[in-house]
Amino acid sequence: MRTVSIAGKTIFITGAARGIGAETARRAAAKGANVAIVGLEPDELERVAAACGDRGAAFECDVTDREQTQAAVEGTL
Repeated sequence: MRTVSIAGKTIFITGAARGIGAETARRAAAKGANVAIVGLEPDELERVAAACGDRGAAFECDVTDREQTQAAVEGTL
């Protein structure tokens, strides 16, 4: 099995305020990825982003709303 590095890559994670999404963000940042943390709970999103250090950015976003999702994608870029 080939291992692919995520260092320097940017990952957009929805539902990242808690649970699997939050843990995925923390682990990806620890491996050198930049993480865009997206969800509906701004305080929790900020907490997870802070745990990711300078690699984390939080965006409050309802992914069923096209404009909010577009804004989060643009902020990530």
